[in-house]
Amino acid sequence: DLASLSIYGDDGLIETRHLLCPAPPPRLDAGSEHTVLLDQQNRMWAWGSAPENRNYGSVEWPELVSTETLPSVTGFKAAGANQLSSIAIDVNGKLIYRGLLFTYSKEPDLRFVTTASGAEHHLALDNKGRIWAWGKNGSGQTGVNGDGNSFLRKPTLIKPASFLGKKIIAIAAGNYHSLALDDQGQLWGWGSNYSSHLGILPNDHYSYIPWQIDISPLNGVRIKGISAGY
Repeated sequence: DLASLSIYGDDGLIETRHLLCPAPPPRLDAGSEHTVLLDQQNRMWAWGSAPENRNYGSVEWPELVSTETLPSVTGFKAAGANQLSSIAIDVNGKLIYRGLLFTYSKEPDLRFVTTASGAEHHLALDNKGRIWAWGKNGSGQTGVNGDGNSFLRKPTLIKPASFLGKKIIAIAAGNYHSLALDDQGQLWGWGSNYSSHLGILPNDHYSYIPWQIDISPLNGVRIKGISAGY
C-alpha cells in the first residue's frame, strides 16, 4: 500500500515522502479442489480434497490443521494453495511447504513475509525483499533456471540480479505467470505471455526470467498493489 512519511525539524515540516509498504499476507486461499483459511487465533483450517494425497478423499467441512509434526509452529500468518499443494508461513516467519519446515543453511535466520500461489507453482517473499519459487516451470513461471523444462521440488531463490538488485515488496501469481513490485514502484513479470500477460509483444509466448514491464502508459501513477489472473 502507499503510506506517507512526514519529516519535521525545529522549524516545522521539512519534507513529506510517499513510501510503498507491503500488503498484508494472505489469510485465505484456494487451489482447484481445496481451501485453506487462517482464523483470528492464527490457526489453519482446510477443506476439500487433499492435494498431496488423492486417495485421502474430501473434507466437506473446515477441519483444523494439526501441527503435531511441527512442534516449533505455534501459529500461522500466511497461507497459500494451488492444484498440487498448500504452503504457509508461521508467526515467526518460517516457511512451511508440503508439511516441512524450509531451512536454508547459508541463512539460518531467514524469515518470510508473504506468499502467492499459481496453478502449479508457489512464490514466497522473504524479509530481505527476495523471491523464492518452486513447483512446475513449464512456462517459466518460477523465474528460475532460465528454461521451461524443470520442476523445482523445494523453494529456490530467484537471483536478485534478475530484478537489478531492487528490493521486492509485493508478489502475485497467475496460473502460469508471476508478477513482482519493487520498492521503487517498478513492475516485473515472467512466465506465460500467451495473452500478453507480461506486456511483451504477443509473439513472445514466454519469459523464463523476470521482465521489466513498461509502465510508462500510467503517466507516472504509482502502483499500490498487484494481482494476477488466469
